Amino acid sequence: MNKKNIIIEQYDALSNFLQKLSKEEIAELENGKKEIMFELKDKSKTSGLKILSFDEFVIQSIIDELNKMNSREDGLKLIVDKCSSRLDFEALAKKLDIPFTKKDTIEKLKDKIVEGTIGFRLRSQAIQDKQD
Repeated sequence: MNKKNIIIEQYDALSNFLQKLSKEEIAELENGKKEIMFELKDKSKTSGLKILSFDEFVIQSIIDELNKMNSREDGLKLIVDKCSSRLDFEALAKKLDIPFTKKDTIEKLKDKIVEGTIGFRLRSQAIQDKQD
């Protein structure tokens, strides 16, 4: 790959990342509460570790948004918009301590993530409302 192509590829990756930011994340960037960091890593030193297409900051921001939602459909739309690969969904499930197997389909992972966050909270609220 020549130098010009790699630069264009990186600009595209940055553009995709920025387009996936929420309004809250953009506001935090604007007011200086958050910053975007770039890091050049030596792939040979990862020794078999999977490189995720997004970092801990993005994963945590998705979790924060899921925890504020009261609709499974909105949660599903969020994770579909923010996650672009199976590794993204697996990283999100892992961060949420949601058990999954390599045999789980992406659809199954999406369902587990939504049910493990929004669905769990909605069921809990429904049970508490019935007890009152």
